[in-house]
Order: sequence, then C-alpha cells, then structure tokens
Amino acid sequence: MKLPKFNLHAEKYVNDDGTPYVSDKDPVKTLRAVGIFFLGVFIIIIIYFFVRSITRNNRCYNIESKILDAGFNYAKQKKVLPVINGEKVTIKLNEFSKKVDLPDSELTIDDEKCDAEVTYTKYNNTYVKSINLKGCGYCASNKRYTKKTGSTSKYDPRKHNVKVVTTYNYYTRESYYTEYTDYMESAKVKKKESKKYHVYLPKDKNELPDTPEDAHVVAIEQEVMKYYRYRDKQWLFYEKNNPNYSAYSSEKPKGYAYKDEESVKNSKLSKWTLNYPDEKEYRTIEATVAYRWYYKKGRKKIYYNNGAYTIDPPSKKYKRYDKTANMYRYYDEQWRWYNGQERDYCGYDSTPSEYCTHKDEDTLDHTEWSGWEPDSYLNPSNASYREQQEDIYSRYRIKYEIHSFPIMKNYVDKKEIEAKIGKPIADIVSDEHIGLQYDYKFIYGK
Repeated sequence: MKLPKFNLHAEKYVNDDGTPYVSDKDPVKTLRAVGIFFLGVFIIIIIYFFVRSITRNNRCYNIESKILDAGFNYAKQKKVLPVINGEKVTIKLNEFSKKVDLPDSELTIDDEKCDAEVTYTKYNNTYVKSINLKGCGYCASNKRYTKKTGSTSKYDPRKHNVKVVTTYNYYTRESYYTEYTDYMESAKVKKKESKKYHVYLPKDKNELPDTPEDAHVVAIEQEVMKYYRYRDKQWLFYEKNNPNYSAYSSEKPKGYAYKDEESVKNSKLSKWTLNYPDEKEYRTIEATVAYRWYYKKGRKKIYYNNGAYTIDPPSKKYKRYDKTANMYRYYDEQWRWYNGQERDYCGYDSTPSEYCTHKDEDTLDHTEWSGWEPDSYLNPSNASYREQQEDIYSRYRIKYEIHSFPIMKNYVDKKEIEAKIGKPIADIVSDEHIGLQYDYKFIYGK
C-alpha cells in the first residue's frame, strides 16, 4: 500500500473568497530571521552600555585627577604637606576649588555639584594621593568604589581611592666619622656634583675613606683648599757688553769668527715624523714606536685618520692597532757667534748678579714647576719673573651610622610606637639616636 506524500514545508492558507491555497514559506527561516534581529538589538544595547560605562569612567577619572593635582599644588603652596613618612593631610575641595582646571559644568553631574576631600600621605620620597568625591552623580566615590581590595604592599599611583596603613618599628643608631683623606688635585675630582651627597666626589671611589661593612653612609663631606705651584723665568746673563754677536745658530754664520761655547742652548723639539732626520754633530735624535690605531664596527676596521701613524691612541675608542713604525724627532745645540771680545756668560739666572748685569733676551727659559703647596710664594719682589698656577684641592671624610637590629618583634601602629618610645612621632624622627622603620599596606577601592 502506498503512503501519501506530504510537503513538510507547505502551509495551508485561505484566500479572501474562501479558496484554500498552499504556501511554501519556511517557518524555520522565519524564526531564524527573527532571532538574528533580536540578537542584533541585544548586541547594540550591550555596546551602548559598554561605551557609556567607559565614557563615564574616563570622565570621573579626569575629574579625580584634576582635583587631586590642584589640591596637591595648593598643599605645597600652603606648606601643609606632611614631611614624616606615614603622616597625612586631608583638605576639602572648597579651600582650593578655584584652582581646579575644569569648568563648573564639568563638576556638575546628574544635577549634582561635585564636592570632595583629598588626602595626601607621605610615602618615602613621594605622596600617595586619594580622593573621596561626594555628590557628583555617578562619579561619587560611594558609587564608583563599592568594594575594597585586600591589603597589599604594592603601591599603584594610577589608583585614586587608596587607604594607606602605616606601621612602625625602630632601631638605635650611633654616628661616627672617618679620618680625612689626603688632599687631591682637581684632575682627580668629578666636575658634576653628586645628586645624592651634594659634593664633588673623586673620580675613583677607592680614594674615599674605608667604612665598616655594616655602616650606613649619612654624608660625604668635601673640604677644599687652594694650592699653588710656580716656575721662574731665567736668562743667560753676561759680564761684557759686546754687541757684535750673531743670532743663535748651530752652524757658523757668515761674517763671524768665533763660537761662544758658554752661550749654548737647545732649539725647540721638532714634531714627530716618519722621516729619519739628517744626522749632524750638533743634533740629538729621539726615536719611538708609532701605531695604526683602529676600532671595530661589525667586522670592519675603522682606522684613525685613514690609517695615519700616531704614538698614543687618539681617543678611548681606538683600543687596537695592527701595524707599527718608527717615528723621530730632534733638537739642535745652538750658539751665538761673535767678533771681538767674548761676553763672558755667567749662566742662567732670574736676576742679574753683581758682575753679570747684562741679560740676553733671546735665551729665555723656565725652571721646572715646583710641587703643589698650600702656600703661595709669589710676592712683589719676584713677580717680574715668577709664574704661578692655582688649583683647588679636595679632601674627604665620611659620616656614617651603625644601626642595631629592630627593637620590637612586630611592627605596630603609630599610637603604640609613640607609647613604646615615650615621645611623639615628630620627636622620634628628629632623635639622632633612633631610627624608624616603616611598613606600608595599601587598600584600593574598586
């Protein structure tokens, strides 16, 4: 027996005149289309509320930031910021509202004008800033921060609703000084002042005095003193005034008969060169080794001055060399040549003697520099021939402390630490024989 065929997708309808007809519309597709439509509406609603939440959060965060910054500047100007770790100050918005960098319209939300209290807690070298917004519509702190985090030792400066819990311990401390170092020349001292110690420290830290291993350095003291060194100008003086003398020359100039052996002096040193100088009986030649200095840039050698030879490395980055060569320089002995009688040179001096009263100006020379001393030896009687240099010498000593172990077994609150030591926290901090230790815990609104 044959079973009848059914069109599963067909639906029966009746026309206006009562005539039945069959529709091939799919009810599953219709339901799917309706579902997609409502899903789209739902997503749009979710996006709307998500964007609105972000927009509101950004607006509230900006209001908090502006009020916190204005309050901090106000507290700094009024010099009411705490200076002791763990201490805090709270200020109401009406004290500095005109300094907030926001128009009044931004400080009114849902017809509620924003009010606030700001709190600044000293935390090591900075301040923890916290705000409690009141009124202010959806930005009110009791609406934005309905829960609290657990306490943590990590401070997050991006958070605006923070409670700081400070506990204390203490130790005893005693101060000591090292002995002073020897004075050292300025070439051994840094040119930039230390930000930590506010003095100009030695370039080599090993120049500073030794301290015990458990020492806590409080200060490095620098004492300066002016040091001096000098050298004297000298000339050849002679007894007889004979103007018939030549200029200085290593070889006999034309027109002069005799060489004055006592007038001898050395010429200036020539520059170093790869050329070997001509040898002369009056010439002294010096030799040394020169190098082609380079540094590496990747695998490439970068030579100084295209591979020119120099004796010393031209700068710190040229640390290598690959070839060597001899370089030379020289100086010549020179004399004055004369006709007639000899002048009878008496030797080098800074001032004329009883018999040698004539000075040969072309023989100017200098003594070696003296050692550096804290006393000046320049005075009116020698100022005509003495040259003086000055330098600022420094010496150092270190102030340090030795600390005991923590006195208390556990950290305690402010009230208990004051009771234990027997003085308020401000007096404890200023006591040179007591040191406080701090432990901070932070609880954030979320």
